[in-house]
Amino acid sequence: MNVIVDLTPIQNQGINGGSKVFILDLIDNLIKIDNLFKYHLLINNDNIESFERFINNDQVKIINQRELDENFIISNFSYFFRWCFKRKIKPKKISLFFYPFGWISQKYSRVPIVSIVYDCQHREYPSFFTQEEINHRENYLNDIGLRADLIIAISNYAKDSFYKFGYFKDRNLKVINIDCKRTTSFNNQNFQIALPKKYLLYPANFWPHKNHEMLLHSFSLALSHGLSIDSNLVLTGASSDRKNYLSSLAVKLNIKDKVHFIGYLSDDELTNVMINSYAVFYPSLYEGFGMPVLEALNLGVPVACSNIPPLREISRNAAFLFRPNSLDSFVKSMLLLDRKNFRERLRKRAKRFAKNSEDVPTSAFQYHNIFLSICKK
Repeated sequence: MNVIVDLTPIQNQGINGGSKVFILDLIDNLIKIDNLFKYHLLINNDNIESFERFINNDQVKIINQRELDENFIISNFSYFFRWCFKRKIKPKKISLFFYPFGWISQKYSRVPIVSIVYDCQHREYPSFFTQEEINHRENYLNDIGLRADLIIAISNYAKDSFYKFGYFKDRNLKVINIDCKRTTSFNNQNFQIALPKKYLLYPANFWPHKNHEMLLHSFSLALSHGLSIDSNLVLTGASSDRKNYLSSLAVKLNIKDKVHFIGYLSDDELTNVMINSYAVFYPSLYEGFGMPVLEALNLGVPVACSNIPPLREISRNAAFLFRPNSLDSFVKSMLLLDRKNFRERLRKRAKRFAKNSEDVPTSAFQYHNIFLSICKK
């Protein structure tokens, strides 16, 4: 059975946030389950390096637009069928279109469509978006509601949010939580990022809802209220105008030497940075899910994160929760994490959490079963 997976939204560096990691890991785990499906990955021309792990896998075929005519039209998927005939795969042999980024680009209506939806951030925090971005989100969510045969939400919170704001009213959204298990089997000899000896880690892009301003102000205040002088703050994320703004804010707060912007990291690099941190501190104002929290817990790393519904849902009492809009709550959390005995209690919680994680995550089996049930209809 042939499944077409539209991965054209995937970009280089960390622009896609945690969704890129989740989706690539999901495909990796799906092909471990059995060989019933062949996955045809439609990818962007400029991003072949993101898919190197699949190149020599017999269950995966990569559809790169370099193989196609320059004049194809993305919006109607005509190139799919040119590609299919070129590879001697008849269009009727395509069992399923899978859109893990939500947006449905093809107009061919005879093949079932499964689409993932992530959040309603543009309705919760409209000030973080331009009107054009809001209109785009509205259009593609409405389109998904009309055209997808099955819609999957990444958390119960996300599902409830869509219903609250009037999306998919007549649809039964399926919830499949993101789950992942970062491997610790990386080559430490190739790791060349200079890190301070003791640091809190915040792995996130510099988007407004990630709440970096509050983080920097509270870290400065915590230092003046007894936070260990050798404490540092390490921030990951691709370079951007906001990163430059936050760097200048660190200078104004007189914490420049304590705040380390280390850029976008590969999976192995992020694993190393997480493991060597004394805790992951995740103060996001809004998440559809919150994948870095899950990743850190699965590595047995102490986690403190925002007390918001999706992070409560996924951390299952393994993380310490604080109020993301309270400077006082931030500072108290940082001072608690500075205590070794408190960190060790959180580390034990994280290790118990990690013990319950499967080598092949439950979500992969759920997606596989959905694909199977749809394709057999």
